[in-house]
Amino acid sequence: MYFPQNEGKEVKTPGFGVRSQKNSSQTWSIPENSVLIEDKTLVADVTLKSREDLKQLREKAKELVAARETGRTKVIVGMGTCGIAAGAREVMAAILEELNRRNVQATVTQTGCIGMCEKEPLVDVQRPGEKRITYGNVKPSDVPRIITGHVLHGHIVEDLVVARFEEI
Repeated sequence: MYFPQNEGKEVKTPGFGVRSQKNSSQTWSIPENSVLIEDKTLVADVTLKSREDLKQLREKAKELVAARETGRTKVIVGMGTCGIAAGAREVMAAILEELNRRNVQATVTQTGCIGMCEKEPLVDVQRPGEKRITYGNVKPSDVPRIITGHVLHGHIVEDLVVARFEEI
């Protein structure tokens, strides 16, 4: 951490734990001399001696985060307990198979429960520069429609939409 009163002094970040704001029972251990950045990127062996060191660390962190942004369509599958019980594993397998079959480059990830358990399995699709669309009650048989219609051609599959979001 940087404190103005320590300007010019070598300051090492001690080992500490960070509690998640979403779930206070979840704790991460962070090694000594490491920094946890907002998106949970760990940057090790950090010694900050000045405000300039802090600025350089911030720029490095931004580069790491930007490297993950691929400019591809993102597909996110809800894989919380409720989603898995409703068939999310099969939907995830169908998505990966369909993307592979059509040779589509997309970033596919999973997330935990987002609170719409009655609409599981949930699948989010966000094309670059467009709003994120959440599809609900998705079955493996719906996946080709979502991939062909939305991912490839940008046509939202309206009968499956349960939410629309803008990225902040």
